[in-house]
Amino acid sequence: MSNAIFTLLYNEYEIIDRSMQQLRNTNTLDLPIYAVDNAYPFLTFEMVERLKSKYNITIIGERYNRGLSAGYNELINTLNFDFAILYDCDSYPITQGWDAAMMDVIQHENVKYLCLMFDICRREMIERGYHQWHYMNYEIWQPTQACMQSISCADLKFLRHIGGLEEPKKYYGGLESTMFKHWNNINRIGYLNNYFENQINNVEEVNPLYRQYKWEYAHKNYDGSFDDFIKARQ
Repeated sequence: MSNAIFTLLYNEYEIIDRSMQQLRNTNTLDLPIYAVDNAYPFLTFEMVERLKSKYNITIIGERYNRGLSAGYNELINTLNFDFAILYDCDSYPITQGWDAAMMDVIQHENVKYLCLMFDICRREMIERGYHQWHYMNYEIWQPTQACMQSISCADLKFLRHIGGLEEPKKYYGGLESTMFKHWNNINRIGYLNNYFENQINNVEEVNPLYRQYKWEYAHKNYDGSFDDFIKARQ
């Protein structure tokens, strides 16, 4: 079985650098990292080259904004791996060995999509309902309704079989609710309890314009790209 880490280069350089450094501080498996460059407006080609060299990242495809699901789908369909960690580049895993734990559990025959635990999704599952079960020495929470997710580990054969990741809009948002129809007791989604992550928020490197764009795109019916959003405010 072949495993990898997939990510999308789409954020401020400082955010990606901090997130990738934390990945390296907490992971225990020597997994290759593959990325697509989605052409974040403030991430220059030189910055991308610096990240590639510093973290040994292999870039797949051309530099343009595919959106989130299309970016991951390009990696999933281009590369011949069985399982991959889908790593948002503003994530901040905090439990040592989270990657090895995810790779252990994703190889259970019924687990197709596995997420790390964090405060928001934990609260959502407590409010909306979940089933708890165990595999090996791991405790998994299986939500009864769609809940927020970030760092995930996927059975890529299953994702290819169902046509890949889906979102209702091109660039960002709604992945969890759109994909939830695929999850059940035979094809399970789960959250790995006691293996936690944070997101890089409320730090000086976060671009407030990008934060505003994501909110308006996900919640206020804005349909354009981040580039369009910037140009409209110039």
